Parts: sequence; structure tokens; C-alpha cells
Amino acid sequence: MSNVAITSGGSLFTYFFNLVAGQDACTGQALPPGGTCTVGVRFTNTGAPRGVNQTGTISFTSNGTPSPAPGTTDLTGFATP
Repeated sequence: MSNVAITSGGSLFTYFFNLVAGQDACTGQALPPGGTCTVGVRFTNTGAPRGVNQTGTISFTSNGTPSPAPGTTDLTGFATP
């Protein structure tokens, strides 16, 4: 499991909704300006040869402008069994 940090870049508190990840410390939290929360992600080799680099995307929505503000974070990782 690896952690991905999400940082609020605005001047207001940010709230995340509908974040889908392995371990989520962001959904429903009030993230202050410049604040960071983390989500855990794991790449597996389901449907891919062992040891192949995998790519993925974490999708989320927040209360940014426009509201709800959709966002994504692209990921690359090494597949584990």
C-alpha cells in the first residue's frame, strides 16, 4: 500500500466527497487551505503479468468552484501479486 497526498491549493477549506481508494482519510474531512490528507492505493496484477507497471486514476469531487468540483490524480505503480 502506498499513500497519495492531496493538498488544498485554494484559500478556503476544501471538502472531498466520493473519493474511492484503499484507505481514505479525506472524505468528509474539512481540509484547511494548504492542508493535506492522504489516501492509500495498491496496484495489483489482476489481469496483467506479474511485475508489470500499472497506471490508474483516483477520481474525487470537492466543494471547489464549480461545485461539486471534479478532480483526478493520475498514478503509476508496480504491480504486486
